[in-house]
Amino acid sequence: TITLNNKTQKTVDLELRVENKPAVIKLAGTHQLQAMVGQQNKSAMFVIMSLKNIKQRETVLKVGVYHQNKKMQTLTISFLGYTQ
Repeated sequence: TITLNNKTQKTVDLELRVENKPAVIKLAGTHQLQAMVGQQNKSAMFVIMSLKNIKQRETVLKVGVYHQNKKMQTLTISFLGYTQ
């Protein structure tokens, strides 16, 4: 789950991109991530990554938060995945 705070006066459309591994982020229940005006916004997300790129139980991912293709912030998250 990701939590976003929008302190602007506009609704902001955002995109999440994994930057340090070949992976894709899918949002649960929606195709678009929006930060509504003056609210705390939460959305569940799934990280989809090939098993060959998972070397240990916990993988650190760098996720860029983008608005209109401009990077707003970089987040560090832990991806807990299946290992053999």
